[in-house]
Amino acid sequence: MKFLIGSEYFSAVDRLISSAVGQIDVAMYHWQPQGRTAKPKVNQLTAALKSAVARGVKCRIILHSGYSGSVLFKTNNAAAQKLRAIGATVKFWRVDHTFHAKFVLVDRKFCALGSHNISNRAMGSNIEISSLVEGSGEIRRVQDYFNLLWSRV
Repeated sequence: MKFLIGSEYFSAVDRLISSAVGQIDVAMYHWQPQGRTAKPKVNQLTAALKSAVARGVKCRIILHSGYSGSVLFKTNNAAAQKLRAIGATVKFWRVDHTFHAKFVLVDRKFCALGSHNISNRAMGSNIEISSLVEGSGEIRRVQDYFNLLWSRV
């Protein structure tokens, strides 16, 4: 396990996505979409996903829906449109609990999880820490959890 402090998260996740060969599963509370207000690292991760999908990598993303009219609702819906346009399958968590999970699973071998969202704040003003787990049996547990959540939305 390796700790990813601050901007280290985005470099690590970019490398994971860029090296993916089979499957990327993402659970994210907030994904700020590309655009004039998005920081370059948000755009970079979205571009890395686009390249992965173009290579034939299957990409599934679960986002929190937020409350209708809220900033989170608007930004996650805008992100979903862009992510779907690049070929990712996106679902919204609309069940009775807040979907606050934040993790990226790559090829059932790597998992980056922690406090980071894919957002401007996570890359700038927030104090964030996550971890990168590689080749552990615990990754199977997180993958099973993602699959369970995916089946519920």
